[in-house]
Formats: sequence, C-alpha cells, structure tokens
Amino acid sequence: MPTITATMQPITGHVAITLDWSDVPTVTFVRVLRILSDGSATVVRVHTFADSTGDYIELSGGAAVLYDTEAPLDVPLAYRMEGLGAGAGDGAM
Repeated sequence: MPTITATMQPITGHVAITLDWSDVPTVTFVRVLRILSDGSATVVRVHTFADSTGDYIELSGGAAVLYDTEAPLDVPLAYRMEGLGAGAGDGAM
C-alpha cells in the first residue's frame, strides 16, 4: 500500500514529503495535493524530475522526496497523493 509522510520543518518554513510506492511498481509518477481545511486542493510544485505536465514527480525505486515550499503558515492542512499509471491509487496524510 502506498504511503505518504509529511514532516513540518519550522526553521526552514517548508514541509518535507516522503512518498513510497515501492509495492506498486507499475506507478512511475505521483502527484501530491495540499488540502486545506476548507477542502480546496492545490498541486504541490515539483522541483525535480517531472512528467510533461509538471505536476507528477518521477519515482526512483518506487520512492520520492519533495518539499512543499509554498505551504501556508499556521493553517491546518493535509496531503493526498495520486499515482499515474497502471494500478495507480491514492493515499492521504
């Protein structure tokens, strides 16, 4: 089952997000959505290898780490990921 872990980094002002899709090898790209308490969703910007849309980060060995450098401060939020490819699903944190 895919997992997502988000860790606040208050000193640097960003959120470290770790994705693990190693048990679904057919998924090679994943996007992460930031969900605010009002239900609005925004795609987390990918700062490294992405697909042609720029929304999906490429996995390496079924995993990836990205940083949400645009997360709002002092606001409750959650993250959801969506895989791209055969057998894709999603996960939430």
